[in-house]
Order: sequence, then C-alpha cells, then structure tokens
Amino acid sequence: MQNSNFVEADLDLLHKVWPSHPLIPRARRNPIRYANEVLYALLDKATREDIRLNRRQYEQTKELNDGDNNAGGSDTIPEGGDNKSDIANAGADNPSSDDGDDNIHVEDKSELEKQLEEVTQAHEESEQRVMEAEERVEELEADNEELQEQLEDAAQACEDAQAALEEEKKSPKPSKLKTVSSKKSPNTRTSNGKSSKTKTSK
Repeated sequence: MQNSNFVEADLDLLHKVWPSHPLIPRARRNPIRYANEVLYALLDKATREDIRLNRRQYEQTKELNDGDNNAGGSDTIPEGGDNKSDIANAGADNPSSDDGDDNIHVEDKSELEKQLEEVTQAHEESEQRVMEAEERVEELEADNEELQEQLEDAAQACEDAQAALEEEKKSPKPSKLKTVSSKKSPNTRTSNGKSSKTKTSK
C-alpha cells in the first residue's frame, strides 16, 4: 500500500471522501513528502480495496492522457474507446463506489459507537471503584478515630492510676507501736480471779 508513485491518486481520493482534511493543501505542494500521511488519512475513510481501485482508475486515466498527448491531442481513444473525460467521470460517479463509501462510513460509525460505549462502561466502572474506595477510606478513618479515642482514654486512665499511686506513696503511715500501746490501759493490774485478803483490825 505504501507507494509514493500513487500519492496523487490517493490525494484525489482523499479530497473526494474528506475534502476538509487539513493535510490536503500541504500535500498538494509536496506530494512525495506527505505520501504516507495521505495514505493513513485515507484509510480512515476508505478501505484498501477502494484505494487500489482508485489507483488503477487513476493509472488508466493517466495512460490515456499520455496517449492523447502523444497522438497530437485527439479527443478520442484509439481502438474505438470512449472519450477520456467520460471514463474519468464514469470512475468518479460510479454508484457502486459511492455505496461502498456509505457502507464504510456506516461501519466506521458503528465501530466508533461500540468503542465509545466500551470506554463509557469502563469509565463508569472506574468511577464505581473510586466511590467504593472512598467509602472504605471513610470507614477506616472512622475506625481510626475511635481507636484514637480509646487510646487516649486508656492513657488518661493510666495517668490517673499513676497519680493515685504517687499520692499514696506520699501520704504518711501510722506507727505500729503507737497502735499497740493504745490498746493497753496504763497502770492497770490484771485480775487473776482471786479476791485479795484484807487485814482486819483486831
């Protein structure tokens, strides 16, 4: 397909199927340089078979033009052929070629719609996954906040317990000796159950 000898034929076909393409003015000035770009642009609008058919028709028209120039500019083709302009017009106005272009456009449109639908579906799935991930992040943040609060409560309880322990260490303890002595009555003789004898006066 890549043949710079047919760049003029490809350029003419591109002008027919896509007349507003921005490459056409540049390719007109330097066809050989933009041969591949013209071909790639043409493949977006026409099939390979259409391009080959157009190239054959272009070569036939070119040969007929060369033959007419060599024959002194005769308007008729040797061996009873039709006029060259009629052949060129017949190739350009071929109904089957137009139908083929319409079919190409329909197929391209269907393919583009299918690709667009796939891209849209993939985008929706990506958005769904992003939403699920955001919800998961929110849940994890809530769990983290709850754990942080529990950790702070535990740290506060630990500080309170430590402060109570320090306070208990600082408070004075009563002496055991004083506690024991306070239970005994001072100067009190214990009774042995016998009555003491008293001296009676004689």
